[in-house]
Amino acid sequence: KIELYYTVALPQVQGPDLTGIHHFAHRGAWSKDNSEAWVIPENSITGIQQAALMGYEGIELDVRYTSDGKMVVMHDGSINRTMRNASDYSSLNEDVYISQISLDDLRNNYVFASVIPSYRTMIPTLEEYLYECKRLNVVPMLHSDIQASYAMAKQIMGDDWVCLSGDLESCKSARAV
Repeated sequence: KIELYYTVALPQVQGPDLTGIHHFAHRGAWSKDNSEAWVIPENSITGIQQAALMGYEGIELDVRYTSDGKMVVMHDGSINRTMRNASDYSSLNEDVYISQISLDDLRNNYVFASVIPSYRTMIPTLEEYLYECKRLNVVPMLHSDIQASYAMAKQIMGDDWVCLSGDLESCKSARAV
């Protein structure tokens, strides 16, 4: 079972040529098996690699701050739906919120859920995620209102990235970084 993906039609804007129809993997090319267990975790580096293999041109991703001000890629405010305890791969009994935990704690104590042990990786920083997009020539579509995420995308990707935000001012200022 594979998630439905964005198909977008956008006019030419400053940045990558996005005229016409382009396909963006929603949170990477994640998948679940028939029992609804994660196979390829969403928001993971593995999800970017799978999207590239499947021919997707871009990836939609969400950006969140940890308690120590690091930007990570995660859709939900908490990690409970997509991650497990690193020590024993058990489910999380209490809510763990990205904004209330440091990057080191996230990386030392939690891994992505997956039926494939080698896919049980740590949460990626935005920087790591963007470098993997660049390596694979995949356009990141940042679903973010965090200005610093735009500056990082510009630094790493040049003009080959897209801002996706419900906040018009964020979209307007995204290219001004």
